[in-house]
Amino acid sequence: MFLIEFTFILLSLCIIFQVNTKPSLIYTIMLLFIALFMAGIAGFRIDSPDYENYYLYFNMLSKGIDYRQINIVAPDPAFALLNICLSRLSTNPLILFLFFGITSVLINAFCFKKYVKYFMISMLFYLVHTYVARELMQIRAGLACALCLFSLRYIVNKCPWRFLITIILASSFHLGAVVFLIAYPLGQYKFNSKKVAIAIICALIISSIFPLGAFFKSLPSYAFLNRIQYYNDTEYGQSSGLFTNVVIIKELLIIIVCLAYRRVLENIPYFNVSFNTYVVSLIWLILWNDFSIVASRIATFYSIGEVLLMAMLPFITKSGGSRNILAVLLILLAGVIMFMNIYTGKWDGVVII
Repeated sequence: MFLIEFTFILLSLCIIFQVNTKPSLIYTIMLLFIALFMAGIAGFRIDSPDYENYYLYFNMLSKGIDYRQINIVAPDPAFALLNICLSRLSTNPLILFLFFGITSVLINAFCFKKYVKYFMISMLFYLVHTYVARELMQIRAGLACALCLFSLRYIVNKCPWRFLITIILASSFHLGAVVFLIAYPLGQYKFNSKKVAIAIICALIISSIFPLGAFFKSLPSYAFLNRIQYYNDTEYGQSSGLFTNVVIIKELLIIIVCLAYRRVLENIPYFNVSFNTYVVSLIWLILWNDFSIVASRIATFYSIGEVLLMAMLPFITKSGGSRNILAVLLILLAGVIMFMNIYTGKWDGVVII
């Protein structure tokens, strides 16, 4: 993980300078350099969870086997077609990982640059959590989430058809992205703080009495639910916890901070859509806390705005010393998240060099 730690240090230094200076081309150049470096790490990694499945899938498709007859990877058509097209350029599966690494990381970096002023903060929080989980592990979900992040511009600018096309493309790589269609109407409304609090409290009450995972597991087998019911009796179908779930606690704390300083933050262009979808992510995690894979697979799409929200937090302080202190605190928080991911074994199996 030395390369990840090196990137962490580099981004931390960039943040310290960025919050103390005016916007400059040098930060854009540094962002591009770091993004390409991270893309290279993702593309040239040696091993990770699901790596072997993608490796075998690519080789099988390159030999002409119908993707619908292969059950090691979900049969999402765009992903299969992309594998086939890339195999025509090279029979080495490395081309697949390079394509996804470069495409996903650059889309994320581009969106950070366009959506928030302190985009280096977004890049840092992306690095310590979702980058490893998606770009180094679940590459289909990584690209789908990147496309969902890209689609936020169409929500803010009220371009429903462009938004729809983008989400259809994302869901063709990972079917779970289809749930992000609800983000469009969500992004058009400004829910007051009281309604947000009530929604979260109701979710906590429902989850404490009868979490949705228990209901889902009680359903008989249906063909259209096979992809999810497959996990019923596996470790992925177990409870991820409620008040012992670090992700739920983290999201709840971020939402509380955003509510406390909402009058300041709501003037930032992408705050409303990022905040609303993030609240949905928290509520979903709470309701499905007893079925971990359903909770995480859907919540991951609605939590894409987390890195944007973190980059907006410096605006709750005045420029100068207080903003510097907050920037340092954010860096420390990112460091804690990275340490916890390493310590708890979430990054086990990822071999970069």
